[in-house]
Amino acid sequence: MSTLRSIVFEVEVKFPCLLKVDFDKTKHLSDPAIRRRKNEREKLMAQEREKEEKERKEQERQEQKKEEERYVASSDLFYLVLLDHNF
Repeated sequence: MSTLRSIVFEVEVKFPCLLKVDFDKTKHLSDPAIRRRKNEREKLMAQEREKEEKERKEQERQEQKKEEERYVASSDLFYLVLLDHNF
């Protein structure tokens, strides 16, 4: 934006008009500010990915635990069936 301050526009105008240019007075579009926002955005995205990964691992752990419980329950049931039939 600072490069535009010294530019003079030469245009053939067929009707009179006022051209007002309001520069970035708060430096919102400056390179350091853009870089800072980009870094913050990347940091937040990394945190979100980490959170999703933890949730996925927790869900997999719970599913594995349920599967182990089903296996134990089915093996206990099989054992009980064998005891009932006295093989």
